[in-house]
Amino acid sequence: MLNKEIEKSIYDSLKDKVVDIPLSKCLDLFEKIIYYNANNKELDGVKFNWESALTTIFDEDSSFADVKKIGNLIFNIESLLKKVLFIINEDEYNRLVLYKEGLASLMKYLDIDPYKQSNYQAKYKIAYELRNLTSHQASEYPRDVFYNNIEACIITVLIAIYKNYKELSKINYYAASIEATKYMNEIIDSFKLKTKKYINLDGSEDIRRINTQVLEEIETIDDINEDEVKEPRTGEIDNLRKRDIPEKKMLLLAEAGMGKTTTIEYLAYIDAKERLDDFSAKIPVLLYLNLLIDPKLTIIDYIAKKMEISIEDVKNLLEHGEINLFLDGLNEIPNITELRNARLTEINFLVKYYKNTFIIISTRPQTSNLIHNIPKFNLLSMDNTKQNLFIERNCFNSATKNLILEAITNNKKIKRVVSTPLFLSIFIKVVDVTKQIPTSEGNLIKVFINSLLEREINEKNNLTFDVKKGNYLLRSFAYFVKEKYKANSGVIESEIIECFADSMQKYSYYVDALDYLSIFIDLGILNKKDDLYCFYHESYQDYFYSEELRFILGSQKISPLILNE
Repeated sequence: MLNKEIEKSIYDSLKDKVVDIPLSKCLDLFEKIIYYNANNKELDGVKFNWESALTTIFDEDSSFADVKKIGNLIFNIESLLKKVLFIINEDEYNRLVLYKEGLASLMKYLDIDPYKQSNYQAKYKIAYELRNLTSHQASEYPRDVFYNNIEACIITVLIAIYKNYKELSKINYYAASIEATKYMNEIIDSFKLKTKKYINLDGSEDIRRINTQVLEEIETIDDINEDEVKEPRTGEIDNLRKRDIPEKKMLLLAEAGMGKTTTIEYLAYIDAKERLDDFSAKIPVLLYLNLLIDPKLTIIDYIAKKMEISIEDVKNLLEHGEINLFLDGLNEIPNITELRNARLTEINFLVKYYKNTFIIISTRPQTSNLIHNIPKFNLLSMDNTKQNLFIERNCFNSATKNLILEAITNNKKIKRVVSTPLFLSIFIKVVDVTKQIPTSEGNLIKVFINSLLEREINEKNNLTFDVKKGNYLLRSFAYFVKEKYKANSGVIESEIIECFADSMQKYSYYVDALDYLSIFIDLGILNKKDDLYCFYHESYQDYFYSEELRFILGSQKISPLILNE
């Protein structure tokens, strides 16, 4: 981007000469157009030529001799006007190039016709005629004529921008200058990998299971005028964010298993596909807050690292609203005082300061008060119709289907337990395997997890795998992370291996820790992202933590009744 002092110098030199257009807004677009990545060979040189010329001409330390040497770059406005046309109408640009139409046709299309009467006709004519000058001729101008000609060229471009402002202002200029293909493919591939496992015993959701209906949570105030109470916004989250959320901020609330993470990932997936089709579309950035464990890195640092761009680029994208930022798992930020407080301060700053950036943050309802001045939306549980449709689509054994439908119809507790996509998915698999109806959420996860572990033996014929020892490792890991971080925090490999080693020493058994770690990831019990390890779902961590705590309390001869479900 142009140096701030250069921007100010351009503004100061023109503010008394173009008083009938919004100069600041047009200059802002002017700069964006210069740096816009048109991905077009003919237009590639505009950025370098105009940046060099403007910096030299409007730098107070530049000598007039240096300025004259570079003046012809500004005098040739055709390339920049072609870029304006390319942005607003690529087809018309291609036609102009194909038929080799000249500058006069180009200026006429942009409504800056040098032969048409207007307030700035004299400027247009100067700009049009200067295009044909050589560098030598340009250098012969006296100082006052030279700078008048420079101003005529810049004013001509600014009026072209003003005349076509509506179309030009629709473009995400900073996003278009960023090469994000690699990162977009990472988001898309990650989501596809997750969803293609949908019918296997892996614990993950399929795209058909994604529940994206939300309802706004309206906070009630006793003394508020009833006439001022607004209707809560509701609908599919993707539709809402595109038309009904002028605040450009959403806090997505849901209990464990309802699909917060999957919803966030799905929205990022949609945006990534759009970005690959249109390089000027907004760039989705997805961060898992439980993995941002380095206290030396800010969230902006993590974005820059993820996208492989500079901090300045990230700030420009955020400032101009050309990123869609998804922050998953506010409730899973590791509860290390300095880190947790720093992350919460950062997120509140992002929400308050970057008003143009659409930010969606997911969390459990209990932590919804940690972010201020942000609309809250509850992810809705599945109603009877959706539950039945889900079962119809994902249960292929008629006997199992009838057993499940009967249990849901006749048992309110079971109906509540399986009101989320995750737990209904687990419920279907458990009943299909055991032909039994689990009586609680804990029992449901227990049977499901053991089905996953037994799969390693039954389906992969891994006779060296021990289900009981696998449970010991997972219990110890859940207890260690929950006690240390109070969340489903990501940890480095050496930390999880050390935890496994402690478990083996404590309970007097031995297994290959790396081999078991690989199996847990393959089964979808643990997850590896950005070289950090955590539980695939926070509800899995809760289950194993509870199991380990029961054992510890039992071994201490303390009644575990407080853990009854």
